[in-house]
This record gives sequence, C-alpha cells and structure tokens, in this order.
Amino acid sequence: MKHSANLLLKNKKLITFDATGTLFKMIGGVGQQYKETFTKHGIRHLLGTDETKPANMEKVIEENFRKSWVYMSKKYPCFGFPTRTSFDWWKELGTLTLEGAGYENKKEVTDKLFVELYNHFKTKEPWVLFPEVKDVLEELKKKGYVLGVVSNFDERLYPILDAFNIREYFVHNGNSLVVCSGEVGFEKPQQGVFMEALKRANISPDKTIHVGDDIEKDGIGPASLGISTFIIKRGVHPYMPFVEKNNIEQSQTTPYTTITSLSQLFDFIP
Repeated sequence: MKHSANLLLKNKKLITFDATGTLFKMIGGVGQQYKETFTKHGIRHLLGTDETKPANMEKVIEENFRKSWVYMSKKYPCFGFPTRTSFDWWKELGTLTLEGAGYENKKEVTDKLFVELYNHFKTKEPWVLFPEVKDVLEELKKKGYVLGVVSNFDERLYPILDAFNIREYFVHNGNSLVVCSGEVGFEKPQQGVFMEALKRANISPDKTIHVGDDIEKDGIGPASLGISTFIIKRGVHPYMPFVEKNNIEQSQTTPYTTITSLSQLFDFIP
C-alpha cells in the first residue's frame, strides 16, 4: 500500500537517490548516441546502402544494446567487479551491440571507437540534469538532511556529478555518499548496496528515504531493509526511449509513494 498523502515522514535523516532516470537522463537515448559515434568513425553497416538498412537504426541499436546488457549483467554482474575493469565490460557490451545491429567490426577502428564512447559517457555531454534537481538538493541540505546516491553505475558517475556541480551535496562528515555498484560488488535491488550507504552515513534504515525510478531496483531492495521508498515516474526510459518503462504492479508487501517530480518530496517531509 502507498503512504497516505497526508502522512508526514518525520524523523528521517538520510535521503538517497538513484542516478539515471532520477537525477539525470541520456539525451536522445543510447541508440542515438551509439549511431552517431559509429557514423563518425565510418563504421560500415553490413546490409550496405542506406536504402537497405533497417529504417530505424537507432531502435535496432537500442534493441541489441538491451539484449547485450542483459547478457553482460548476468555473466559479469556489477560491471565485472572485482575481476574486470568497467572499460573492458563496456567494450564487450559495445562489441556485442555493434555486431548484433549489423555493423562491421574492424578492430583497428572499433578499439578507438570504444575508448571514445567510454570517455564520452563520463562527461555531461550525453546527459541532461532534470530541471528541479539542484533546487531540491539545495533545499534538502538547508533542511538538514544528509544526501546520498545509490546507483547501478560504474566509477564514471563521479565526473558526471562533478560536471553538473552536484557531487558536493553527497558528502557527509568527509565521507562520500555516492555508492556505485561497480565499486562495491552489490547492485540494486540487493541489500548490500543500500547497506553500504547506511554504513557510510552511520544512519539506520528507519531514518532513511530512497528515491528512484525503477520499482524493482529502487522499491523492493530498500523496502526490504525498512527504508521508506519513493518511485518517480517521469514517463520515459532514461536511456532507451523505445522501451516502455516498467509497469510492475505495486506489491501489497512493498509500499512506496509515487511522485512525478523530486519537488513533490516536500509534500511528505517536514
């Protein structure tokens, strides 16, 4: 069941946020970003001319990215931590995506291409911060809340947060409260990644709120620890626009509150 709209969540000290889809999203989607890079490097599509290529290559790339993501996440969880680097993980995923979408894989070209792609996604160029984020973080800090990020992301999350000038909000008593699955070996919805944030903040689950956009990863995981959960529904997938966002029905044993903007948090906290 959801929290009542008139129920104020008192005595909360820590608020953690998911990253992609909650704080920022990808511009255009992964299909667009990959296609532009493939084109820039002159990667040839094996079907030949534009007339014989699939009509929507961005969608084809995205579909193959999604399949490759599922495969890689099962084979090497947490971006390969601790036995592989995140770059090697993403290079293999990118190769599977490229070949699956029907592009030629010339190693001398694709080796440079994947270095460029990897570095591109640790800048703010392919991302856009949701408009209310900075104001909400600033107001929450003024109210005295400790803030953190719990994300299924690799170490490139730090320079992205730096580029948007929001990383400073996620520090408490000199400790970084940015917890990336690719660095701790647990990923949402596993409890371990949330427990790492609680440990760093030295704050108990019952005094914590988590906000994210995925019902399974950001609802079930933290709720199982007794963390109050909010699911933000922004209407689109944060990096795969051709994929419908999950519409899993709310479980009666996994309560969460639905919001459409981070600004709505202030309707539930003092």
